[in-house]
Amino acid sequence: MSVRIKPGMVFERLTVVSKADKINLRPAWNCVCSCGTGRIILAQSLKLGVTKSCGCLHREIIVGKFKEKAGEQLGKQFGKWVVTDLLPRRAKNGGVYFLCRCECGAVREVSSDSLFNGRSKSCGNCGVKVKPVCKMGHIVADWGGRSPSGSCKACVKHKSLLRNYGITLVEYLAIGEFQGWKCAICDKPLDRVSGLPGFGRSGRAELDHQHAKEVDRKYARGVLCGGRWSGCNRKIGRIDDIVWLMRVVHYLQYPPAKAVLGT
Repeated sequence: MSVRIKPGMVFERLTVVSKADKINLRPAWNCVCSCGTGRIILAQSLKLGVTKSCGCLHREIIVGKFKEKAGEQLGKQFGKWVVTDLLPRRAKNGGVYFLCRCECGAVREVSSDSLFNGRSKSCGNCGVKVKPVCKMGHIVADWGGRSPSGSCKACVKHKSLLRNYGITLVEYLAIGEFQGWKCAICDKPLDRVSGLPGFGRSGRAELDHQHAKEVDRKYARGVLCGGRWSGCNRKIGRIDDIVWLMRVVHYLQYPPAKAVLGT
């Protein structure tokens, strides 16, 4: 006997809310997952049990398998890497990230895929001739090792700050210390060390500055959380017009629809 779907019915983690527009002429329903995510699900998928959640169930199963395997890796050595900790960061496929220490002392975040498949065997910058302290006095291991060219990453950071913002590494660190290494906007803890992965990670420290045609230290504003796709630095880089921001605040405080609808 065919199940007749009605609002309020529960299929695994999905609760039916209302009818949705048909998808390719097939009936569909608006559903809410137990995690709070809304999804439009085909009626047939609900009846047959093909779709059981918004996708969170599948992710939990995958992450669980990776995590179980990951817990067994602590203390193990892969090439020159020694796994020291399991990080909360997760890859899209459910893979985990480890905090690893290289034989040369460099510390990096390494994905489980890279470790298990042998793609990453060391920091890539270590060797017999590599000195632990660079000419400028930076402890190389504290800054994630050296760049592919062999330069100390602290020195690379210093040159980048001078070239792009007109400030030194010492001044940059002083700003970060003044902020307690927390984002000046959202108060999120920041990573002092440069060179850590920043794809989608909003905990990477980035210097924010007022956009101008010339490079001058007077335009530096503070250290914000960054990342390629997220973070306060990326957001404010698009909206750092003070007048516009004040108008946004006024709009959020007094939305026109509230006055018209009386809500």
